[in-house]
Amino acid sequence: MKETITKRYPFASNPRQIGIPQRINCFSEQQFFQRFNDHNGRRRKLYVSIYNINDNGNFDNVNISCLPFDLDSEKSLANVRKFYEYCEKKNYKSMYMFSTGGFWAFIKTKNGRELNFPKNALMESQRHIAKEMGLTIGQSKDADIDTAIVGDIARITRAPNSKDLGRKRFCIILKREELYHTYEEICKLAQKPRFEYYLYGTEGFDISKYDEKPYFQQKQKKNPLTPNMALPTQEQVTVADLKCDADITNFIPCVKSWLTQPERGVWKARYFTGVYLSQTGKLPQEATTICKKYFTQAPRSDGLGNNWNHMIKDRTLNKAYKEDKMFPNCDTLMNMGLCPARCNKYSGENSPIYYNGDDDE
Repeated sequence: MKETITKRYPFASNPRQIGIPQRINCFSEQQFFQRFNDHNGRRRKLYVSIYNINDNGNFDNVNISCLPFDLDSEKSLANVRKFYEYCEKKNYKSMYMFSTGGFWAFIKTKNGRELNFPKNALMESQRHIAKEMGLTIGQSKDADIDTAIVGDIARITRAPNSKDLGRKRFCIILKREELYHTYEEICKLAQKPRFEYYLYGTEGFDISKYDEKPYFQQKQKKNPLTPNMALPTQEQVTVADLKCDADITNFIPCVKSWLTQPERGVWKARYFTGVYLSQTGKLPQEATTICKKYFTQAPRSDGLGNNWNHMIKDRTLNKAYKEDKMFPNCDTLMNMGLCPARCNKYSGENSPIYYNGDDDE
């Protein structure tokens, strides 16, 4: 597979965000490298956004220029080798990074600039490749691929050549032969930064094949979300008697279990309950009523009284309605420990969640 060696920094194109860890918008290469040099070696960790931001400092109309895969499990070294071998067979243009602890694989794309549904195209492309490779998606230390990277257009990664002050080594781009070194040997390589960057292959992955409307939007029947829908405010979520229906009869089993057994409702379960309510078209007021009814039944010992009060303080529903997260697939929920058992909605590896209980009518 063709090797390309370049001295151009992999994330040099701007505008882009740098994270220290709070994010700073950089609208020129000069500004980016000035921030990088100001903070590298002074901050414990330094991050960079994988994708460019727009002139307004957000990720609207983002160009999905690559498919990132974050590999942090005990099998991370073996898995990054699998990615190289997979890309070698397909001749996909790719890059491999040692992020001072784990590894990243980046597969270059084509047709990523004019996507109608960039978030969904990214997610489905990543799932497709994971399935082809026989790799699992879930919690970073347990699954082959960290689920947090899947479909996240605003994702940041460790900045190449940044120094990890905790581990006392640098984030570096690896040569293909170095992928077959031992972990200890790779750690020694990372004692110094390197200013050559290595890419392999020539073909881009055609992400446009996966540019489809998200499943929940295809199936949605009731209460469609509109761009101008008001999100629940601090005042709204403390109102005692909202006149909304709190019926959860047709909810999928996992969400129903988080609500009816609220003592199991860890923060992620409460957050994904909000995501589910948003994606199934529930109005913010309806989401408020449902969450208040069920999560007040889970007591807390931190002075907040119950999980509903924690949701108010944390503004969990606001986050769920604003952040445009996808509801996890079945396997991801299982890996998170949020799925009580495989139900009749499960249809195999990476099967989609069927968002409405009545969508088979």
